[in-house]
Parts: sequence; C-alpha cells; structure tokens
Amino acid sequence: MLNAPTAINARQSMMFVYAIIITCACAYLFIPEKDPLYDRMALSGNGLQAGYYEQLVTSMFMHGGFMHIFFNMYGLYLFGSMIAPFIKLHNFILLYFISGILGSVCFVLTSDPNVGCVGASGAVCGVAIAAAMINPDVRIMLLFAPFPIKMKSFAWVYIGISVLFAITGTGDNIAHLAHLGGFIGGFIYLRIIGLYAWDPIGFLFKSRKNTYDDWNTYEGTPSPRSASSADDRNEEFSPAEIDRLLEKIADHGINSLSPEEYDLLRRARNQFKRQ
Repeated sequence: MLNAPTAINARQSMMFVYAIIITCACAYLFIPEKDPLYDRMALSGNGLQAGYYEQLVTSMFMHGGFMHIFFNMYGLYLFGSMIAPFIKLHNFILLYFISGILGSVCFVLTSDPNVGCVGASGAVCGVAIAAAMINPDVRIMLLFAPFPIKMKSFAWVYIGISVLFAITGTGDNIAHLAHLGGFIGGFIYLRIIGLYAWDPIGFLFKSRKNTYDDWNTYEGTPSPRSASSADDRNEEFSPAEIDRLLEKIADHGINSLSPEEYDLLRRARNQFKRQ
C-alpha cells in the first residue's frame, strides 16, 4: 500500500536525483568517448570476464552523446519527481541501482561480448515503471507526443516497444533488453516493498473472488472503529463514495485503498448486511 506523501521524502529523494544528474553530466563532460577510461567504465561481456565487475555500475554514469544523456536525465527528473514524495531515500537508491544493474545483466547475457554498452536507461526505466505503479492515472506531457498520456499507458507502450525491438533485433544501436531489464527490476522491487497503487500484471492473478479474499483477510485485523458496531447501524454512507471505492478496487486492486477507505467500506458493508 502507498505511503502518504511527505515533504521529507520528496526533498531527500530529489537530492539523490540531482546527484545522479550532476554525476552523469560530469562524466559526460570530462570523460570523452576517445578516453581509455571511457572504455574501462563501459559495460561489456569481455570486461566482466576480465574481472571488471564494477562496469555493471560505472556504465550507468556514462553516455554516448548529448541526446542520449539529455533524454535519460530528463526522464530521471520527470519520473523521479513523481515518486519522490512517496518513496524513502534508501528505497529510491535501491530501486535505481537494482533496475540499472538488472538492465546491465540482461544486456550482457544477450549481446556480443565484444560490444560495449553505456547509459542510465535501465535505471531510468525502473524509475519510470515505479512512477506508473505509484501514480498510474497521472497524465504526463512527453517531448515527442502532442498530447498528455497516462503513466500506466506510457509504461505499457514503452515496454511493448522494448519487447518488440528486442525480439526483432532492430539495428538501432539501442540496448532494448537493458530497458526491459530495468522495467523488470523496478517492478519486482516495488512489489517486494509493497509500494504501489497499480500492478501492471495484476489482472493475470486477481479475480473478483480473490479481491474479496483479500478483503476478508484485512477484515480480520481490528480497525479503530471495529468495536463501534452500534454506531455503524445509524451511520449514513454516500452511495457515490461507496461507488468510488468499488471502482478504485476494480481498477487498482484492494491494496490501493487507504486504511480510512478500508474502514469506511467495512462499516458500509456491515450496515448493508443488517438491512
């Protein structure tokens, strides 16, 4: 379930975002592609075989041109600012590096060991899927789209493109499997820590029966008003509010409800049972 957004989370997490942007900008400005250090920090199968395991991380700070770093850093700022109020600093750091490293691993396992790879794309894709899972219905305006698009729609489109290009082997010099690995890393991490309002693959596992099973499990935990059943009998509930909560469950799952919303729906159901 989502944590309540806080200013402290936002400030600390955005400091991390700015630190990554500054570090990548410095690496881009002071380590040109012709510098031997650039090749040393870039990721490749040969590099890992030689024992340069740090390439799994250092390659995330290197970029192959201005447009490459611009779009990555723009995406990090855009999606990072969306999740910053909801995620604690240590969780943001783990999200970023787990996504980036898993993206790097996916690239190495599926590419020619002589081919190098640089960029924060895998990590940024992890942050993007996190933004979609935390704020699925927020609309964003992308630089290349003439109209706003919902975050969850953007996530599915981007994932679909990455899968399609990875399968067809398009020669566009983009590590699409690294992007896909980043998406997977971000998804798994947010599922593990339980920080999401939307599950991209929840429709595969949740039926109406499962939703009520989850509800019954929650109902077994006493709530602050669980002992005041006498008050519940006379309480009036807004049909529009109940409909809103049921639609929220249908769209995003039972975990998207706040404790107050859980309690309201429980009291309403108990009253309807007695009528």
